[in-house]
Amino acid sequence: MSLETKWSLFTLSFLSATLLPGGSEAYVFYLIKNDAYFLQTIFIATIGNTLGGFTNYVIGRWGKQLLYSKWFGFDRRKLRKARFFFHKRGQFALFFAFLPIIGDPITAVAGVLEYSISKFFFWVFLGKMFRYTVIVYLSSWQI
Repeated sequence: MSLETKWSLFTLSFLSATLLPGGSEAYVFYLIKNDAYFLQTIFIATIGNTLGGFTNYVIGRWGKQLLYSKWFGFDRRKLRKARFFFHKRGQFALFFAFLPIIGDPITAVAGVLEYSISKFFFWVFLGKMFRYTVIVYLSSWQI
């Protein structure tokens, strides 16, 4: 895999995990069909996608003051309840941050609720690696 291909895979995976629309699955599928190395493809896509999810986390962490404002009308009591629930069960939600549509907001909510960064990286990385492993496995089938 060329350096340009690695960077394009990383960039596409990164951007597809942010709140921007897009996906990296088709490119991963294309790379595997064109003899890219399985483990290298999984690793690069997972790192890019995890860091893109972390971008959402940072946006949520910095933007939480907007949520507290009267403009959005977030109730601090409800936010405390949500924070308690997320700290208790957030790992399950973060594992599934690879899912389309709901995955990106989950990572932003983790930032708003100040979820542990180390736990965030562990669960998001694990879920995204699972996703790309499944994509690579399915892509490797002879059709």
